Amino acid sequence: MGLQLLYFYSLTPREFANIAKGFRLRQETDYKNNWEIARQIMWSSLAPYQQAGKKLSPQGIMVFPWEKEHSQADVLSLEQIEQEVNTVNRAFWERIDAKRNKLPDC
Repeated sequence: MGLQLLYFYSLTPREFANIAKGFRLRQETDYKNNWEIARQIMWSSLAPYQQAGKKLSPQGIMVFPWEKEHSQADVLSLEQIEQEVNTVNRAFWERIDAKRNKLPDC
C-alpha cells in the first residue's frame, strides 16, 4: 500500500481498515479498467472485418462477470436461507454437544 512505517504504526485499526478497503477498491477499479481497455482494443481491431449487416458491440465480444445480471437462480429465497442457517447451526451445536459428552465428569 506504500505506507511509511511510522505512519502505519500511528494508525488505529479502524483507520488502517479504511485505508486497506480503499486500496482494494482502487486495485479492483484498475483491474476492471484494464480489461475494459483490452476489450476496446479487441473491438477496434475487429471492426474493419465485421460483416456489413452485423454490427458488433464491445459487450458483444466479451461480457465480464461484473456486467452480468444476477438471475433468479442465483438469489436464494428467505426460506432457503433460513433453512440453510438452521442446518449449519444445528450441525455446529451437535458437534459441541458431542465434545461436551466426551469430557470426563469432574
